[in-house]
Amino acid sequence: MSVRMQKIEKTIRRVRHRLGRAKLAQLPQHLQAYAETGEQPKDELAANYVQLTMSALAAMDSSIGGEGHEVDCLRYQESLDAWNTTLRRAGL
Repeated sequence: MSVRMQKIEKTIRRVRHRLGRAKLAQLPQHLQAYAETGEQPKDELAANYVQLTMSALAAMDSSIGGEGHEVDCLRYQESLDAWNTTLRRAGL
């Protein structure tokens, strides 16, 4: 790969990272709106964060004498994978 191509790719990564940080900076606002309205956020990052949090709470609840703990743990793992994928897509 040429030096010029490497430079262009580095610039693209930097820009993607900045855009991702900007999206991440908006996360508290989206979560506040979710808390106030109860409506699932339209922003992918916020929606996945809500899903991750809800699945973590369900796994914790079922770990204390609840049924379906294994299923809840699998859902949490799926949510965590989705969260990590969303972060990568956002450039973070």
